[in-house]
Amino acid sequence: VSPYLNYLESKFAGNISKSDLNFEKEIYLLSRYFKGEPISFDSLSLDFNMGTPFQRRVWKETRKIPFGQTSSYKELALKINHSGFRSVGQALGRNPFLLVVPCHRVLSSDGSLGGFSAGLPLKKYLLSLEQARQ
Repeated sequence: VSPYLNYLESKFAGNISKSDLNFEKEIYLLSRYFKGEPISFDSLSLDFNMGTPFQRRVWKETRKIPFGQTSSYKELALKINHSGFRSVGQALGRNPFLLVVPCHRVLSSDGSLGGFSAGLPLKKYLLSLEQARQ
């Protein structure tokens, strides 16, 4: 956790108090997720302020995609009344909350994987984990 907190401090110039951090809820949800339980991360509050207004709209809409289901970049763009499908993909590429904002559930319109900032092998794994538990 400490290297990640150091990274956050340098990136966001904030003063994070390590003694005030408690990740019990997050660890519990992630452990259930990786056991294949269809869970929602909606109970976690996220600070989207590091994103642009457009990115925040994309990230918030992406959070609505349920476990085991997918959407396309085009469908996501239409839901936020935006015509730029590629810009939706770019916004997802800047998603700082992988899994919690489940950008791995967004595919190309033809059903191909598209991109994923953490790499396509992980995207495939997460999608297969969720599909296997449907």
